[in-house]
Amino acid sequence: MAEAAKLHIIPLSIYIKDAEWNMGGIAGAATYPEYRRTGYVKSFILESLKQMRDNVQIVSLLHPFDIGFYRKYGWEI
Repeated sequence: MAEAAKLHIIPLSIYIKDAEWNMGGIAGAATYPEYRRTGYVKSFILESLKQMRDNVQIVSLLHPFDIGFYRKYGWEI
């Protein structure tokens, strides 16, 4: 799987209403074309959400290629 897809979680902080929050920035989610629709990125996203919860990164922001792709995992505008 490591050669077929990738995803990074970048540990960041964000200020919302004068409070600092731990944040996980998901970056570089990608799959080689021949491995698309195999579930690799889905499994990476689900694992990244678990890791962010475990690390108390309760905020996550994206610059998505397609809002609908991430909406099914809980992100919203």
